Amino acid sequence: LSKLLVDRGEILACLNAPDLGEDFVLDAMREHCPQAEFVARLENREDFPEVDKQRNLKMLHFVFSADDRSAVSPPSP
Repeated sequence: LSKLLVDRGEILACLNAPDLGEDFVLDAMREHCPQAEFVARLENREDFPEVDKQRNLKMLHFVFSADDRSAVSPPSP
């Protein structure tokens, strides 16, 4: 991703695997694109209700920074 994005480029990482939680995406971004800063998890639509937030569709928003000091941050509790 770092070769494809400009500074402040946005990433929407989506995962719809019930056996993998959002930590899977956060860990993958830390490993493969450490310049991506976690912004927020987008909520699912009202007509797509969540029974278990970690088993349903996960849409995580990141912003890329060309500055190597940025890192993926865990979501706030």
